[in-house]
Amino acid sequence: MIAAFIKRPPDFSHMLTVSEPVWNYLYDIVLEMEREYNGKKKYWELYVGADLRRMFIMIYRECADVMTMKVGHSVTVAYNIMNYINHHFTEDISVDKIAAELYLNKNYIAHIFKEETGYSLIAYAILLRINRAKLMLAKTDKSITQIATECGYDDFTYFSRQFKKTTGLTPSAYRKAYAGEDDKNQ
Repeated sequence: MIAAFIKRPPDFSHMLTVSEPVWNYLYDIVLEMEREYNGKKKYWELYVGADLRRMFIMIYRECADVMTMKVGHSVTVAYNIMNYINHHFTEDISVDKIAAELYLNKNYIAHIFKEETGYSLIAYAILLRINRAKLMLAKTDKSITQIATECGYDDFTYFSRQFKKTTGLTPSAYRKAYAGEDDKNQ
């Protein structure tokens, strides 16, 4: 949960200590993720994601005493909201729509989500949209208008403004700077 990075107890430390066998196991997972990323075989993203989840589970299990946090109702609500946005961010999305889908009060979900994640609902959806657009600009030859539409923007001008506000670059400048980035690194 993202709340672990925002709501820290007074004795919080960024340093985690694990035993040597666990450290070696985690290191092997990181090397495996690097091999998958560099090889880019079919479904490599899912493979790396699974490894990342294994790594976090192992860290959590090994450091549970340090990372203990009560997962209350607000964390569960924030997780459900985040899950909904993650699956619907390319659609027309609003606080009212999310609240109706989750059968909760719109003011309540807006407050809880901001408190638990540090983002407003709409800012989080915009972040997901822009990240998807960045990936598509760098990895596909689709037109910028098509990318904007596939990322949930009906208005190209609004998309361009949001993109520049978030990245500091226009979509076309971003594409020029980062297109084929993986090809250059191999």
